[in-house]
Amino acid sequence: MSTRVNILAGVVLLGAGISIGWWLNRDPAQSTPADAAASSAGAVLYWYDPMRPEVQFDKPGPSPFMDMALVPKYGASVDEGGIAINPRMAQNLGVRTTLVVEASLAPSVTVTGTVGVDERRLAVVTTRATGWIERLDVRATGDPVTRGQRLGALYSPELLAAQEELLLALRTDDQALLPSARRRLELLGVTSEQLDRIARRGVPDRQIEIVAPIGGIVTELLVREGASVAAGMPIVNLADLSRVWVLAAVPEAQGAWLKAGQTAVVTLASPGAVPIEGRVDYLYPELSAETRTNRVRIVLENDRLVLRPGMSARVIIRGESRTALVVPSEALIRSGERTAIILAKGSGQFHPVAVTAGLEQGDQTEIRSGLKAGDRVVVSGQFLIDSEANLRGVLDRLLPGEKP
Repeated sequence: MSTRVNILAGVVLLGAGISIGWWLNRDPAQSTPADAAASSAGAVLYWYDPMRPEVQFDKPGPSPFMDMALVPKYGASVDEGGIAINPRMAQNLGVRTTLVVEASLAPSVTVTGTVGVDERRLAVVTTRATGWIERLDVRATGDPVTRGQRLGALYSPELLAAQEELLLALRTDDQALLPSARRRLELLGVTSEQLDRIARRGVPDRQIEIVAPIGGIVTELLVREGASVAAGMPIVNLADLSRVWVLAAVPEAQGAWLKAGQTAVVTLASPGAVPIEGRVDYLYPELSAETRTNRVRIVLENDRLVLRPGMSARVIIRGESRTALVVPSEALIRSGERTAIILAKGSGQFHPVAVTAGLEQGDQTEIRSGLKAGDRVVVSGQFLIDSEANLRGVLDRLLPGEKP
């Protein structure tokens, strides 16, 4: 209880100190011209205590809250639709302004991503003849392989018969049978190098080698030595990891400017990871209904194989740089569907204007409409202009047709 009393007492003393300081520093001779200028700028709407601006009075007099006189609130000034505030009062209460300027903006978004295989660099190794796997040179998922490397050996009576047919055509110089015999073996998966070796040796190979069509790693091993296989049966799945994908989920509200070809910088989650530059390859057409995110696919070269499927990474996607009007983000007054800014006209004149805000970058926000370069806007002290009791009414009057 004592703590609450102390806090309340402190607040009262602080308010009293501010009021007394304002009153003591007030020079009637100097304030009279400012007040007169403000008064001549427009009619008095009401009187209020600067420490309690939400309370309005219909006539001047002493404040019931502080030991000071009520301050007039002026309506429309020379700038029709604006409002006037005593310049000295605005200065005392910390109203700051800045210019609207043109600056270079480059949209960017930072999200997390996951490394995955490039689905265009996958291969399924199958048998094209019925037989048995008599030898298997890859033993486990993850084993590295090179293009043309032997994966295993297949024994197949069908392949033996086809080889005998080819050798017969060669021995008899049967030019009608030779092309068809060679073609039959090719369709059964025998390579040109294997065919040349069979023809050169003059004897059939009991086992036909199964070779890797691409370099990469074994992602799935579907058979073991001694297994019987049928024609068309997959035995090994391979993935080439020299190029990988990074799949990132970008929030719907932040991804309107994304497009293929943009630069992306990927940094693995491991300490000391070096950023790797890639490009946006594809934006998936469907949006996740659960997370309201759009999947983005990034292509990265992976010659050193440091990127492995399943790794997590931080992804920064950058758009093209462009010139735009910007203001400090703190200058914006957001109310429901409306965004407004207080335009400072000089001599205590202020004019609320509706604006269309665009991209945010750091502490700056793009203004797409409503302002022009060189305009001066209020960036702090809006509480003096935008209070719950009066500015909402003023804005509604000055910005007709809009609802907060």
